[in-house]
Amino acid sequence: MKIVHTTLVVETGAAVDIRNITEPVQKVVAQSGIQNGVVTVYVRHTTAAIRINEQEDGFLKDLKRLLTQLVPEKGEYQHDDFATRDPGTMHGSEERCNGHAHLQQIIAGNTSETIPLRDGQLLLGEWQKILLIELSDPRKREVVITVMGE
Repeated sequence: MKIVHTTLVVETGAAVDIRNITEPVQKVVAQSGIQNGVVTVYVRHTTAAIRINEQEDGFLKDLKRLLTQLVPEKGEYQHDDFATRDPGTMHGSEERCNGHAHLQQIIAGNTSETIPLRDGQLLLGEWQKILLIELSDPRKREVVITVMGE
């Protein structure tokens, strides 16, 4: 079995920003030379998610509205109370008030998705896309793509 790891850097543009990363993932699969197996797409952040769903404007607006209504940015979150937090869990002066984004990530779901491969192609359904969901401030996100198979 062959295994190929690649890191894709995706720059997000806003809080609750949804990016279709299907094409770059398919490109990594093609470059790997692996024809049959699986690809795992994993985001290395606790305020971002990887999901498979439709990339339709109405759905994306509904998802953004759902997440921001359920967990509004301006809510009161213990995570954002730096006076009571364990200093060992903070990133110094770079610590952000992003408790809402951590909770939205729990609701939005996974940090990874695994997709089967056949004949070098992602076996996604007709409307399925691989989506990176940004839930905090715009920034560069690392997405690890692991292709395994023959």
